[in-house]
Amino acid sequence: MSLATLTVEVAFEKGLTETAADGDFTTISTNNPVVQFRITRGRGHELEVTQAGTATVICQNTNGYLDPSNESSPSPYYDGGNNVLPGRHIRIKAQDPETSTTYVVFRGFVERWVQKYPGETNQQTVIECADAFKALSLAFCDGSSESEEDSGTRMDNLLDQASWPSGAGYRDIDTSGNETVSAKTYATTTATMAACQDIETAEIGSFFVSRSGAMTFKNRTNRISEFATISATFSDTSTASGRVKYYGLDFSFDDTRIFNVINTKTDTDPVATGTQQTDSTPQTRYGIRTKSQTGLMLTTAGEATSWAQYIIGRQAEPASRVKSITLRPDEQAGLWAKVLPAEIGNAYVVERTPAAGNEISHTVICERIQHTAMGANWVTTMQMSPADTAGYWVLDDGSGTYAAYSRLSESTRLFFG
Repeated sequence: MSLATLTVEVAFEKGLTETAADGDFTTISTNNPVVQFRITRGRGHELEVTQAGTATVICQNTNGYLDPSNESSPSPYYDGGNNVLPGRHIRIKAQDPETSTTYVVFRGFVERWVQKYPGETNQQTVIECADAFKALSLAFCDGSSESEEDSGTRMDNLLDQASWPSGAGYRDIDTSGNETVSAKTYATTTATMAACQDIETAEIGSFFVSRSGAMTFKNRTNRISEFATISATFSDTSTASGRVKYYGLDFSFDDTRIFNVINTKTDTDPVATGTQQTDSTPQTRYGIRTKSQTGLMLTTAGEATSWAQYIIGRQAEPASRVKSITLRPDEQAGLWAKVLPAEIGNAYVVERTPAAGNEISHTVICERIQHTAMGANWVTTMQMSPADTAGYWVLDDGSGTYAAYSRLSESTRLFFG
């Protein structure tokens, strides 16, 4: 099988606080071929907040073009001075060798240019990068007061406070059908990243930077498999009906983050008694496992109770968890078209056939993606969490939007809505 063609581009004249259009990027991987790279994005568990995605690219640099100290040698990246600087926009693309379709697999900012000398005449440059959360982590709120509003609208307003661009390609925010969050005045000493993560927690959603560089906020309904599009079916045996084979699979059925007592307090009433939800049967099986969530950005104690009920419903019992699925697109036909556009929050089906037993199928949500390549080898590893395949009634939802997926007295569960 052929390997995807990798292209690395840098906007040498655009800094961290500036926008960069397609015409601002210069390809560096032609003059300075890529030796190896690693991209890691996402989180390890659905109840964690997402940290900044990172990319490490090692390029040949015997020509000195990527050495910031090499100002005496002519370089296409010097224009009246040194432009090989930290904070420059960087974009990594990969072309599917089977379809010739090109995908952006990472966009972010250069943190450092590290020079390595692995031999007497060899020079390499290690480009260490972080995604747009790098810029957000440096920003603080501007003192604005935000009214009670939809969580997606609040996320948009917080990005405005951080002066993050609002144009196409820079944001992908769910702004409807979300939970209502409480009014708040954000002090100029409040870190914008922390404020955004508070909204992510209240929504039980996911906030991350997409592979193309957009600040992305997915609401809680993204976890319900009935509302998600299955991006691919990964199988250990079959390639029929669009299935593609995986290389390796680690499943775990353990007590990771089991919670059977949930204590909550809202941000608007932090000193009140709060609310508590419990599930006694799992307490007998696994002991008392408590999660306390104070400062919850919800408007009423009733909504905090619904939040706790949803967490109890998902976390009181252990679940089959795809700790990692390893994919080798360089060895499996049709797999490039699945791994290159893969995104956090996508829904997948993972099938496995034990040596003794019937086929087992799991619907999962992608939480973390890692691409690693060196020479002729490309490995993609994805970490998954269980999708929410249950049916729900939503209290006070007169439209019946979610009620259609449940039957009264038949496995009915409350949905946080």
